[in-house]
Amino acid sequence: MMWIQSVKRTHTIPHFAQNEKRACPAIILNFSTLSRILKEYSVKTAEKGRNTNMILHMGERVYWGAPEVIYLEGPIVKFDSESQSVTVHIERATPHSAHLIGSDIVFAADGLTPLKGNSPPGTTDERRTQALPPRVMSDDEKVRRAAAVAVHQQFGYNLPPAQETALIDQVAGELNNDPATRARIIASMDAILQREHSRDSTL
Repeated sequence: MMWIQSVKRTHTIPHFAQNEKRACPAIILNFSTLSRILKEYSVKTAEKGRNTNMILHMGERVYWGAPEVIYLEGPIVKFDSESQSVTVHIERATPHSAHLIGSDIVFAADGLTPLKGNSPPGTTDERRTQALPPRVMSDDEKVRRAAAVAVHQQFGYNLPPAQETALIDQVAGELNNDPATRARIIASMDAILQREHSRDSTL
């Protein structure tokens, strides 16, 4: 019997099934921190009036994260009603997480979002067996990527290019004008980049 669960979206931390390695959750924790910073600062208005209850179904395609930082996507293959967790078979990811493609990862149900439409740009369905070289970003680029996450969370990926760039510029400017928020974003991005480079890339 298929289990269907109504959940409320939050930023929670997925974990691996017992046969998976444990390096990725630390990266996911850092992304959750980044998400909370962005929600606190620049995405509050996007949540106002939005119905955050949703129904998950077996086989439904869901995602976690954001392609500007770390992104995992695939169909639901298992529910656990007791722990309120969902197992997802990863079929698509950001390039630096592409070694996870083909693996089953357990997420808290309320940390997943159903995929509507096509997968976002900047993701791949090709599994990697070796780690990519570490990403090198200036502090300004880290903040700009965070701004892009905020814009895309609210408006999606189909804005006219000029409008999208203007919105990202605006949010990045606001983030840069708040020294405490800028420092928190840079620290979160540094932790993500460091973890991506140091983890074992094979499962």
